[in-house]
Amino acid sequence: MNPSTPQSSGPDNPFNRLEDELNEIEMAEILQDKTEDVLAEKGFIGDKPVAIERTKHVETTEKEKLRFEPGMEYERFPEKTKLEEITLESLRHLKEIPKGTLIATRKKDDKSHFSKGMNVSMEIAEGQERYVADIKGKAFIHNNKLHLLPADADAHFNLKISPDGMTAWIDCWPAYGSGKPLDLDIIHAALEQNKIHHGILYAALKKIVETANASQQPIQDAVIASGTPSLKGEDGRIDFAFNIAEQKQDFKILPDGRIDYRSCMNIITAKPGQQLAKAVAPKEGRPGSTILGTPLKADPGKPAILVAGQGVLQQEDNYTAAIEGHVMLNGNVLEVLQVYIVNGDVDFSTGNVSFNGNVVITGSVMEGFEVKADGDITINKSIDPCRLEAGRDIQIKGGVQGRGKGILIAGRDISVEYVQNARLEAQGNIQIRNFAVNSTLYTSKKLSITEMRGMIVGGETFAQQGLEAKCLGSSAGTKTYIEVGTDFLVGRKIQEMEQTAAFCRNNLAKIENALRPVAELLLSANAVQGDARNAILKKTLEKKKQLETHEKTIQAKLDHLKTQLIQTHPCSIKVLDTCFPDVIIRIKGQNMVFQAERERIIIQENPTTGEIMVSPLIK
Repeated sequence: MNPSTPQSSGPDNPFNRLEDELNEIEMAEILQDKTEDVLAEKGFIGDKPVAIERTKHVETTEKEKLRFEPGMEYERFPEKTKLEEITLESLRHLKEIPKGTLIATRKKDDKSHFSKGMNVSMEIAEGQERYVADIKGKAFIHNNKLHLLPADADAHFNLKISPDGMTAWIDCWPAYGSGKPLDLDIIHAALEQNKIHHGILYAALKKIVETANASQQPIQDAVIASGTPSLKGEDGRIDFAFNIAEQKQDFKILPDGRIDYRSCMNIITAKPGQQLAKAVAPKEGRPGSTILGTPLKADPGKPAILVAGQGVLQQEDNYTAAIEGHVMLNGNVLEVLQVYIVNGDVDFSTGNVSFNGNVVITGSVMEGFEVKADGDITINKSIDPCRLEAGRDIQIKGGVQGRGKGILIAGRDISVEYVQNARLEAQGNIQIRNFAVNSTLYTSKKLSITEMRGMIVGGETFAQQGLEAKCLGSSAGTKTYIEVGTDFLVGRKIQEMEQTAAFCRNNLAKIENALRPVAELLLSANAVQGDARNAILKKTLEKKKQLETHEKTIQAKLDHLKTQLIQTHPCSIKVLDTCFPDVIIRIKGQNMVFQAERERIIIQENPTTGEIMVSPLIK
């Protein structure tokens, strides 16, 4: 007998079974994308960190025309937000930006009203405004300024004198960590150095310094000196050649498939060279005096600001269209935009829609179709079961009839009238105007459903930063699951890694079961060695060792990832009307099931015990 030939080639030969099991495992790894290369690329094994697929894109803000560098994260706060309300706690979800890092750029000749804020420098290079981090911190936009909030810093202040010399303001930033507090004497010396002698509000200045030091919150644009104002002239204005408030989404499509802007009855369109607006100059005023005690001529009225955005040419005071397209006024930016518009429904006549900008659909999206946009998706009617993916916002004037197959995914916010049997995923906020029934809702921020019926009935809701609704559940006792305080993107990655770890353990069990009879055969008296058997055995043992290493690596990374699942800042569930029985609440790993109706309550984590507590909701 040839010693390299197995004793038997039948199906019961242990080596044959071992080789079959090994081939089956390797085939499963390929079919299920769990080969060693794939696991290493995902960071499940090896030195590479586990990658969470969050939406990342180089974003150019529409209002300021500010282009952020790749990977930069920032938060935008509305103008009504007070600067002192913006804290490190509210920016915890953002990545830190190292000192000296280029945050964003903007064209040098851009006319939009925008400037650098605290801890940000602006330099001009290669025809661009370059906004650079002065310290290590986190970025946010507020009131037309780009700011960087430090983690540790000495208290500091900035004095500002109005261009007309009539008012002096102070911006105060308190100390963070072990930094030095604000010093009133140093501020007085700075006033003297800036030759501000008259109209100083000493009591107000003292109060500002005390408040900033005690509250550990910044104070911005606080008036500390006022002069006798002059009578300013009448401000300039912009005379538009159109009424932007009248535009509605109503388009026609030509027989060849092109959008005919000229046939739009309710949307404002323009042709190249068409006048869009004219700036009217301000008028002169009457003289006054400054806080420095010197007489001043009266300032003329302020000129009206209108920025010529994309598709608009400005020649002195006249604004004309540079292209044919849709006229839009975004704040003080006038634009003529090329938008992909579907007149009517997305159906077999259009096919699936994929566009690298904004998509506007005047009708609906029929069952089984897909719409993908790098920008926003706007739909004027309710939609059938379909798939929508937007790099930014999804806005649906009607509702979502999912029938268990509808999926909406947005890089920022989702706004709909109602949701039924569908899945929504937003890395921003979700706003539902009426109701959500038997749906799965995911949001990395907050969910709001406070208008009309304002109810969530059935399904599962995951709102990382909390939610507010009129009603949870129903009088019929419909099981409704609500979870807040966890990152659904991290949770999803944890689930995928747990499945992969189980896949490895299952394959290890298969190998061990196949090796057992092989070991018994090798220990028997009539065991015969051979090259073919040795090769199969070696390959099997190598695969076993590989799977053991993969499983341990995945488990270690999984344990670390689970520490990122639960957010640290407070979150709550506000019920404006009724919370019905059989509503299941989960907050940061703690569960509660409501057994009876409760009216007007707030459900949140007890900061001392970590348990869930229910309190009356007070206006």
